[in-house]
Amino acid sequence: KMLAALAAFEWTYAGGPSGACAELALRALAGGELIAADNGGVLPIAAAMTLAMADRDETVDVWQDAFADAHRHGSLFAIGGIRLWHGFTLYRRGELAEAAEELEASLDDFALWGFSAHAGVYVGAMLTHSLVEQGDLHGARRALERADPDVSTDGARFWLNAQIDLLVAE
Repeated sequence: KMLAALAAFEWTYAGGPSGACAELALRALAGGELIAADNGGVLPIAAAMTLAMADRDETVDVWQDAFADAHRHGSLFAIGGIRLWHGFTLYRRGELAEAAEELEASLDDFALWGFSAHAGVYVGAMLTHSLVEQGDLHGARRALERADPDVSTDGARFWLNAQIDLLVAE
């Protein structure tokens, strides 16, 4: 299931058919073992992001299951990661104000955990997109500038895409 989650995610980025990618992600998530093994980590988030990018309604259930598991175990790190990518899902679904709220909450969680420098790049990028879509270009600029992208990480790609989105809007 772990390999299936990563395969679904990679296949999504490679332009695979969204329905097939989503089905592979759903098989990886079936039964809850993936969330139980690595909640808030790369594996269940990769599968959930695959569903979000395929615009599948099941994504909402995945986040609910992940939140419930994180609260049962008291994992602030997991909650921060789930909020970050749940915010991404909300943004993708057009729930812009809710996305911004969730993303800000994830940044607070990561700050408490001491992980905001790394996660802040992702949060800043997604928050920028959400605020651009809401027409708040000043807020979007502040969100983008709060993050300091390390060009060697995946977060830098998100940040650079957000910068392009903001520059076009400006």
